[in-house]
Amino acid sequence: MLGQQGPRIAALVVVGILAALLALQVRERLRETRERLITERREPQAVVVSAFLNLSRVARDWAKWSELQNFVLHSDPGFVPTNVEPASVLENGAVMAVVRDDGRLLFSRGSDGHERPLHLSLLACASPNLAGLRDRRTVRMLACRTGGVDYIGVATRGTDSAISVAA
Repeated sequence: MLGQQGPRIAALVVVGILAALLALQVRERLRETRERLITERREPQAVVVSAFLNLSRVARDWAKWSELQNFVLHSDPGFVPTNVEPASVLENGAVMAVVRDDGRLLFSRGSDGHERPLHLSLLACASPNLAGLRDRRTVRMLACRTGGVDYIGVATRGTDSAISVAA
């Protein structure tokens, strides 16, 4: 009787081992899937954070410049074509705008060198955040949606190169 059950026992042992291996494989696949999903969620966030950091650096660099301050205070008509339009800061769809404290737009330029309705839509999105910029060293991150378009950007106050006088 034991001789006839030998193959059955061996088959049960094999099935038990295969079931254990399958369970380990399923558990490993679930762990890999969980890690992949966590990574996939973090990647877009990392891209946005990196964009904010890069935009903050550029905004601080431009805003803390005496030439820009002079433009804001004295409206030099040669400033934008000489300094802004040829700048690499406007590559890859970036837009630069300078807005006075009273909300008046001094200029807005994108990579095409022109002011467009899209730029004005961006300003409408950013405007509510501009009033809160009091400290000359602060850079405010902006993320908003206007007219079905998502924008990310930064805003900071203009000042002279020594960061001593606000524009």
